Amino acid sequence: FSAIGSGDPFASPAWLKILQTIDIKKFNSPEIEIFTNGVLLPKYWDSLSHIHDNIIRIKMSVDAASPGVYERTRLGGRWRDMDNAMRFISKLGRQYILNMIVQADNYTDIPLFIERAIDHNATRVNLTMLKNWPDLRGGTAAFNEADLSQPGNPEHDKFISLLERESALLNHPIVDASKIYPAGHAIIRNIHQSNIS
Repeated sequence: FSAIGSGDPFASPAWLKILQTIDIKKFNSPEIEIFTNGVLLPKYWDSLSHIHDNIIRIKMSVDAASPGVYERTRLGGRWRDMDNAMRFISKLGRQYILNMIVQADNYTDIPLFIERAIDHNATRVNLTMLKNWPDLRGGTAAFNEADLSQPGNPEHDKFISLLERESALLNHPIVDASKIYPAGHAIIRNIHQSNIS
């Protein structure tokens, strides 16, 4: 099973209790996948010792690879905590997937993000474009400022240039960058249009 795709299980008292108290013997060796921003995982890892063997994959959403960009895109987040978590998770011997939601505030970190993922033994890097969720802070105006799929965005051309310049890195075997190339941008625009219509 997956814990979880709509928040962080270590920041949710309910999910944390489930993970800490689940009687794994009642199930047939389930495979567990953890979705997290990673920051709290080192603190709680030992309390999950009864399910360590079942945790096969850890997906960590980071969205940045430098202190300034991380703390700007992850409001309230501290670079040091995230960096320590990356180092911790990279040594656990699990499938380790790093996710980055690309937007105007963080796209310049893409090359460094991939390089750090390689250095931290990531199994996979997923790069995706920002979507206009209904509860996005700042609403449609904020989304339009951040959305690099729009040719009218002031950073759009620089973003496309970066994709061209870093094509070798973006084609590294562990990297899935298919969703951030222009061919995938129509999907983002269609989602955006359906949200405002």
